[in-house]
Parts: sequence; C-alpha cells; structure tokens
Amino acid sequence: MAIPPYARGEEIRAGTLYRRIPNFRNYYDHDLGLPTFHAFTPRRKDNGAFSAHLKDYVSEEDAATDPKRPDDRSYGLCELDIADMRALTQGAVTAWYAPSQRALGHAHVRVLGCADEMMAQAVARMARVIRVPGTHPSGGRATQGRT
Repeated sequence: MAIPPYARGEEIRAGTLYRRIPNFRNYYDHDLGLPTFHAFTPRRKDNGAFSAHLKDYVSEEDAATDPKRPDDRSYGLCELDIADMRALTQGAVTAWYAPSQRALGHAHVRVLGCADEMMAQAVARMARVIRVPGTHPSGGRATQGRT
C-alpha cells in the first residue's frame, strides 16, 4: 500500500476518512441509520482525539477490522469527508496525520475537536455509513456489553 504524502503532525484539509463504529449499545442508532456521538467521542486514554484512517490508503475491509481482535467482524464503518467536517464545525474539528507502527499505521489520522459533545454530534450526523455495526456478511459476532 502506498504511503500518504503528509508529514507526521501535518493537518489534512481534504480527503476522506474511514472510522470504525463499534457494535456497542448507544454507538449506532438503528432507527436513524446513523452512528451516535459516542462513536466519535475520544476515550480518556486518547488525549482528546479519535482515530481514523485515510480511505485512499486502506481497504474497506481492513478499515473495518480491529487489529487487536481480527476475528470480531461486528464493527460498522463510516466515511467522513474532511473538508465537509471542517466546514460544518467551523474548523473546530480537524484531522492530523499520525502514522504509527501498528497495523494500517501508515494511514492513521488523529481527529481532534470531538471531546466537545456538540462537535461529536455534528460529525455523527454528517457521517456516511458504509457498513452498519453487526451486519458483516460473515455473520460477525455482536459485542453488546458496552454502553
């Protein structure tokens, strides 16, 4: 797979990101057909950012796979247009190139600004769902324990 043309720590202003959606209660609204703000709210250990991957540098299948649990096929997947996300949030939500040594690390991006629930909600509403959590064609197992 090709290496993105960005320097570590460079802001990315255009392109498309893949974001996994965990198959946890409250992370996806099946009635609306959209992820909820929980899918974009950074965990404490993530220092205010959530992870995503540059769409042009990873496959859809790889982006939807948790490298720590590759047999868990229950994750959903959405796309986020970076320019639209920046415009919608008036620049409050930004994407930064953050390559790592992990699987798909060459395409890793940190998205900042969604620690604010209103910003996370705005991003959730503009996400384009590619795969609904729990609906992988292989019949992936559901992980319902987290709220």
